[in-house]
Amino acid sequence: MSLRPLFVASALVALVLSGCSATRRGISVDDSPGSAKEQVPRTLAQTPFEVTWNLALDEPVHRAWTSPAVPELLFLQLEDSRRIVAVEALSGATRWVSQALPEVIALEPTITRIRLPSTQPGVTINDDRMYVIAQDTLHVLDVRTGHLIWRYVLPFSPSTGPVAVGYDSSLRVYIGDWSGRMQVVSYHQDKNFPYVVWQWPINTSVGALPVQRDALVYAGDHQGVIHSFKLDREQAWEQRIGGGIYGSPLVNDRLLLVGNTEGLLVALNRLTGESLGKLALGSPVVRAPVAFRNEPERAYVWTGTEEGTQSLVAIQVQPDTVAFTDTARHPMEVVRLGVAWTRPAFESLIGSTPEYLYGTARESSLVQALNRRSGRIDWTWDAVSLFPRSTLAHLVAYQDPRDRLRSLFAIDDEGRVVALRFFGSVPSDRDDSQDEPARPAAPVMPTSPKAAKAAEGAAPAP
Repeated sequence: MSLRPLFVASALVALVLSGCSATRRGISVDDSPGSAKEQVPRTLAQTPFEVTWNLALDEPVHRAWTSPAVPELLFLQLEDSRRIVAVEALSGATRWVSQALPEVIALEPTITRIRLPSTQPGVTINDDRMYVIAQDTLHVLDVRTGHLIWRYVLPFSPSTGPVAVGYDSSLRVYIGDWSGRMQVVSYHQDKNFPYVVWQWPINTSVGALPVQRDALVYAGDHQGVIHSFKLDREQAWEQRIGGGIYGSPLVNDRLLLVGNTEGLLVALNRLTGESLGKLALGSPVVRAPVAFRNEPERAYVWTGTEEGTQSLVAIQVQPDTVAFTDTARHPMEVVRLGVAWTRPAFESLIGSTPEYLYGTARESSLVQALNRRSGRIDWTWDAVSLFPRSTLAHLVAYQDPRDRLRSLFAIDDEGRVVALRFFGSVPSDRDDSQDEPARPAAPVMPTSPKAAKAAEGAAPAP
């Protein structure tokens, strides 16, 4: 396997990879005003993107993903060896290659960033950990090095990916199971022993990944109930919104936005569970909404069924208060929700800049530049031209909440990764310096399968 980044100065063609195939060429099923069908696809030279690097993995990629916690890294699991490769999104440099997992990943992996004090006063360091389940075994990896920190053969069948909260003795890893319970796992540091700390009977399935914020974890179930859990065996609150909840909720400051199969989007106070606003969208919401930091009063929600064509809906989220005639009473807190625009057949988000969202229709290679203000497709580009001698296999689903990386990624069926970047991109004045990643430690995992296999026996015991 060659893991050397090959920098390209010429105007080739590239795209971003989503965990699903993108084999159909230039397809758009939307013929509404402002759709991709109104556009003649551009060449790469006519777009604001240029190829920045490519990487030959010499092995097909099973899955590729990113994390809003560490958007500076791209993760890929190789199909044959089942190893995870971490690649720097801006340079294409290989950060590390993990040990082989027992099987390919089916449930969504997550990454948690914990800020810890350093030996220098006022300076913090980032402790980044990846939590991934393979063959009903929870693996915890150091995101800086790829080292296995610990693993645990789960005594239950997981229905969701893992979500971690806390650190050391307060660590809690929340995982839904197929028996209708929320299972919570921890790790005893002194005894080097993982175990189930507690479980909570939900009495119905949880299929969407839980989310966490400020020592609270939120999970929706298939009977339309949102649960908020604390670290110890205690439920902070629960709220029934009806329908079934098949997509993760979105934490937006003090709000929790969640949709259901009846097409209802609900805004809740995430600390109390109080319903603050509702919006009928007319079509099921079965995926997690997304939001960006430079749009504090907007969220993006996908509507439609998993089997049919889905639409992206831009939602205006406006916190407000309503005064009572009795001036002695505190004004009632509400959230006003409204639709800014709807764009059919925009089903996979693969990148963004402050002006545009870049995405594709399902199984399509046509990249659509969606104007965030108007909701119209301003231009398109066919990513299949990136690989004239091979087949485009993945367009990577990519969301950077800060809009800083401004990159797209594409992968062919032979394991070649191509990265594109919006040229002239500079960090925004709104960027928070606290978002900068900690200085990575020197990789200690081998960077080739042969060396990795030789060193596998020397890896730390779980």
